[in-house]
Amino acid sequence: MQHLIFSCIESRIESNQTLYGCFKLGPFYLNQGLTIANTLRRLLLSDLDGLSIIFVKIEGVKHEYSILNGIKESVLEILANLKQIQFKAHIAIYKPQIAYLNVKGPKVISAGDIKLPSKIKCVDPNQYIATIASDGELKVKLFICQGKRYCLQSSLKSVIQKQYQKILNIKTTDYLFLDAIFLPIQQVNFTIEQNNEINKEFIIFEI
Repeated sequence: MQHLIFSCIESRIESNQTLYGCFKLGPFYLNQGLTIANTLRRLLLSDLDGLSIIFVKIEGVKHEYSILNGIKESVLEILANLKQIQFKAHIAIYKPQIAYLNVKGPKVISAGDIKLPSKIKCVDPNQYIATIASDGELKVKLFICQGKRYCLQSSLKSVIQKQYQKILNIKTTDYLFLDAIFLPIQQVNFTIEQNNEINKEFIIFEI
């Protein structure tokens, strides 16, 4: 592995939220590529940090089964749409960042309507959140955290109570928690390609 190469075979934008890349890594000794590929795949899927909304406060809402006047979606549907929003930051985020959504109708609300801290940006500003009529209004306070993997709301709630409750001066009973999708990389596939001329093998990654 003295002359290890890493090259991009193909890259493309598949949607406003999804990028595809195909990469070639090697050469490795025979039967070594599979071990390295499995390790790298696990690291890419579980050890990379991402950003996600972990809990919100919606004005006038006591629980997730509420319905807001003048808004097409139920609170459950709004929470599901908020969970899918992807964010990026060029620096590490060590504590929850607060964002706001304050919109009066009539309007189709998208992720670009969220007022974010300067260090965070939305990957797809056109991502749909809700539709409100002329008599509707939606006021939401959102908390964005950095984390790893996929976290259920039950585990996030205990973390917030232990680590951030005093910092944020909040009561967790007043907030609605979301399952957080921190994964910046959603899928990784690989194949092992053998080169009989040099008796080595290469890893082809699709990310």
